[in-house]
Amino acid sequence: GIEFRSGGYTRRVTMGGRTIKDGEAAAIWDFKGRHRQVIGPSRQWMWFSTIRFLTRHKAESHQYILVRHRSGKTEHMQGPAELYEDPALYDAVKVIDGIHLRSDKDCIIVYRERTAAATGQAAAGIKFSQANIPVGEIALAEEALKRVVRGPTLFMPAVGEVVHEFKWSGVTSESEDAVLKAKKSVFKVLHVDSNRSWSVRFPITTSDAMKVTAHLVFGYDIESIDKVAQAEDPIAKMYAGLVADAQKLGATVASEQLRAGQQAAVTAKLETLANFGYLGAAAAGSGMRL
Repeated sequence: GIEFRSGGYTRRVTMGGRTIKDGEAAAIWDFKGRHRQVIGPSRQWMWFSTIRFLTRHKAESHQYILVRHRSGKTEHMQGPAELYEDPALYDAVKVIDGIHLRSDKDCIIVYRERTAAATGQAAAGIKFSQANIPVGEIALAEEALKRVVRGPTLFMPAVGEVVHEFKWSGVTSESEDAVLKAKKSVFKVLHVDSNRSWSVRFPITTSDAMKVTAHLVFGYDIESIDKVAQAEDPIAKMYAGLVADAQKLGATVASEQLRAGQQAAVTAKLETLANFGYLGAAAAGSGMRL
């Protein structure tokens, strides 16, 4: 037929043949359970056998194929490449896009598994044993398992390398009392440009128990990529600091100051960065400067 068959096509053949077209591949098990892989074009005659056509995976130049062998080995095939997913040889095959860092303001954090790092050192004739390394040198060894990759480049991870995932909260303003969104934003590429901004609404309770909502936009720079990664969720920590500052600020404001024509003093307090000490400390601890 003219249709290309893939992993969904499996047949038990008592006696007969199958044509494997150019562009197709199949795995065949004979009546003794012996396996062979055939890449077309080919005509195969079978006797009490099972034939399963194989799914073709293709990686272009900006992709790679993740191959998990049944032996336990993991392989990355950088594109352009193709592979037929043979269940007798592989547990899983997946095509993954590389990470495009478009400018020198884009970066990722890459971790390397200790076993992979130790394998690389063994290949260089270096013995790696924490039992024989002073504490200070162990810290250096741990640091060697992590690196920052900056753009512009197309990053393809090697086997044993894992790219750090940032998981930051967002703030919703669907209600009067803004809260953190339940679903976090997950991303791998961190933009370290100096034009970042954080637009946030937050509640303020005045000294006489009146509730109002303020809307501010903070500009910030990323000063330490390591601290940003260690903070896990900088936005959640900054928002907690902002809420604490809002409580402190609200205690100094009376509702009558919010009436028309009397808001200048309150606005001045909101525009003064020094009034947001908890927010500033949370940002600094997370590697950012407001």
